Amino acid sequence: MTHCAKANSCPLTHLERINTALGRRRCDRIPFGELVIDNRCAEAVLGRPTPIHNIPLWLDRMSAGDWEELVAQEARDRIDLALELGLDWLSVDQNYSRNYLPVQKTAKNQWNHRGTVMTHDPQTRMMSYSWQTNKTRDVDQYAEEIRRAKPPQGPDESVFEVIRRMQQRLQEMKLDIPMVMRNYTMSVQSHLELLAVHPESALAFFKNMTTLAIFNGEAAIANGVSVVGVGGHVGANRTSMISDEQYRRFILPGIRQQIDVFHAKGAKAYIATGGCIWPIAEAFLIDSDADAYAGIDTYAGMDLARLRDEYGDRLCLIGGTDSVHTLSHGSEQTVREETLEVLELFKDHPGFILASSNSVHDDVPPRNFIAMLTAYRNFFGI
Repeated sequence: MTHCAKANSCPLTHLERINTALGRRRCDRIPFGELVIDNRCAEAVLGRPTPIHNIPLWLDRMSAGDWEELVAQEARDRIDLALELGLDWLSVDQNYSRNYLPVQKTAKNQWNHRGTVMTHDPQTRMMSYSWQTNKTRDVDQYAEEIRRAKPPQGPDESVFEVIRRMQQRLQEMKLDIPMVMRNYTMSVQSHLELLAVHPESALAFFKNMTTLAIFNGEAAIANGVSVVGVGGHVGANRTSMISDEQYRRFILPGIRQQIDVFHAKGAKAYIATGGCIWPIAEAFLIDSDADAYAGIDTYAGMDLARLRDEYGDRLCLIGGTDSVHTLSHGSEQTVREETLEVLELFKDHPGFILASSNSVHDDVPPRNFIAMLTAYRNFFGI
């Protein structure tokens, strides 16, 4: 697989193609971008170990004092991954802060950071932390903590070092691939009881989360990010976690504030959640003033044809092949067939970007991700 350079068969640049799709204008071809390509698939494509979405590697290398080389390697690897796949955007994330040091390795698959013990399970590929507990949180105490909390401060600039180095390398290579960053702070998943029992504290919490998201988004844009993701988990299976009234009261004002700020900075903004959002669709998709919707979980009831017909003329849709069942457990043939069905559905629709329905997470076999990519490339003859 090779990078798709500007040519007769690919007349738009990557930046032009993404901006055209986000603007819901007709494009030379449907863009292809992923917000998350987890470590297993990233290493299979690159053919080497990489720090991309690899917490154990980061901790190992930071325990040896290799922070500078880590950020340089991740910046190189994220660009190399996008070029190898021919993606139309570069997904970026904040990195570990320089001030996170020191990290001590205390045993195989275990580290200590200022009293917090971190353990990696190679079987499940999950990280656990000593502060995690199964005890039920005292919602009254948590509400009081929120009321007393100080407003968020500006971010530690060193967490944008990978992004800065990517921007520098893109300029040196004269590449026009836009950078997109997830910036989700408005999840209700672990705050449903707070919303019900202490609504004023919930309002204070999401006000602080809005401030934090704006700090991080502005810093990302200043360092070269041109598309910022907002939102957080508000969807469940076949319904939303909260009502339309609750969404409009607790979440939508902060979402609108974030998007207004990012638009004023010259960036685009997409809104994201997993699960179903039909009960809050008008507020979530339209009243948010988002340029696009990502995280379209078809397994949860988010029908792509209905989204295209009811909302596709008002914002760009980002998604496609189901990552819960098809990409994770389906055959390569099933992945190819579903990808081609999605492309056929949107081939004449301005305002669509192909991606997995949610993410190329750690349960996705690399062969299935490659099958999805191959189906896309074959569909457009690239």
